Amino acid sequence: MLDLFTIIWGTEMTQAFLEVCLPSLLQPGNIPGCSDLHTYTFYASDEAMHQITGSQHYGELVKVVNVQWRNLHRGEWETTSNTLWQMQVSADEGHYMLIMAPDNCVGDGSLRNLCQLCDGHRNPILFGFPRVTEEGWQKLRALMETSFQPATSDAGHEARRVSNRQLVTLAMKHIEQATYPIENRMDRRGIIHGNSWVVRHNVPTPCLLPDEKVLSIFRTNPTLNSGYDHVLPWAMIEKGYPWHLIRHSDIFFLVERGRHLIIEGGGYDQAVWDTIKQVKGLEFFDMQKAVWEGV
Repeated sequence: MLDLFTIIWGTEMTQAFLEVCLPSLLQPGNIPGCSDLHTYTFYASDEAMHQITGSQHYGELVKVVNVQWRNLHRGEWETTSNTLWQMQVSADEGHYMLIMAPDNCVGDGSLRNLCQLCDGHRNPILFGFPRVTEEGWQKLRALMETSFQPATSDAGHEARRVSNRQLVTLAMKHIEQATYPIENRMDRRGIIHGNSWVVRHNVPTPCLLPDEKVLSIFRTNPTLNSGYDHVLPWAMIEKGYPWHLIRHSDIFFLVERGRHLIIEGGGYDQAVWDTIKQVKGLEFFDMQKAVWEGV
């Protein structure tokens, strides 16, 4: 089973979630198509909770997944305590956990595919993703606005899904300056394919199956809102966990807004959690390759 969670506050974050992230999650191959999705938990400010529960899509969400609400444990601009709380809840239930940032856009079918990987034999399950410029984000916003249909309405829905390949194509046209190597993919004859890229993403995000050992590692994280992807995956690999990197965008793909609202809000602290593990993780994942395939 998989527990999904989002940490959210502020008008702009909530707007991004309602306009792009939530419609993408409500595509048939995501939350509605993921039978092993156990709960979707929001760690939210009162304002964000009221805006989301009053939105046009919220009624569709509660029809397809058990939704839970929790207060922000230490207020806005701090996420580590909320992540740790979710980690404890998921560990107690024996479930995988996946964080969903409010400014993500998820390709149709990605969550269903991820749920199928959550079989206990892979931990953590890792994936990289691109960030897009503000122009690209606005195109995603327009795309989701025209594509979304409620989960209960099947009429014309097949033609309205936004596939992983569509997202790859859009993202690579509007990608922010990448901090990881990207190159065009070649076939065996050395022919470059313009819609296919080989990526070495050195800070993959984990979907993980937490246990007491993982909890004990994460409890040492002193930062307000970092380390979950920069340090924890490598720390788990060092401990011998059976890690798995998703190596093709057809399996799982999401796009994130490049404008970092949490940084703009002045909430990103300067604390560092285990510099040695962070550097080793960057070096290790910089050698791992994945393919992002467009239309």
